[in-house]
Amino acid sequence: MKNAVSIFCVSLLSFCGLRATAQGTVAGCLVVGAQRVYIVDGGGSVYDPRYFTDLSANYCSWTPSTGTTCNICSTALNGGGNCPGHNYQAQGVEGVFTMVACPIDDSLLPFMMTLGGLGFYVLRKKSCFIA
Repeated sequence: MKNAVSIFCVSLLSFCGLRATAQGTVAGCLVVGAQRVYIVDGGGSVYDPRYFTDLSANYCSWTPSTGTTCNICSTALNGGGNCPGHNYQAQGVEGVFTMVACPIDDSLLPFMMTLGGLGFYVLRKKSCFIA
């Protein structure tokens, strides 16, 4: 039984360094409140509102969130890549951004498996008598 517990613990620890999701890197204009990066630039730091990348599941934020200022047009860019009427719906930060995984997501499964294995071991060692 000790060998089984030892093998279980070692195999559990070997999974702790693995990530379940791949990080996405996107170049564009980040609107911090919306957690969205607009990706089609019309030139002069003006972005088309139809083309964007949202923050994926299991991710908490984008990094970095500093850079030069950019604008998101309220309508589609015209043929020249300009915003008609200079009507902007939002302002953001221009740069290259990487999705940041939520810290608890990486360790929740190994933690739950460890607790389950420990609980199983303790319950197997306990004797239960019904009087």
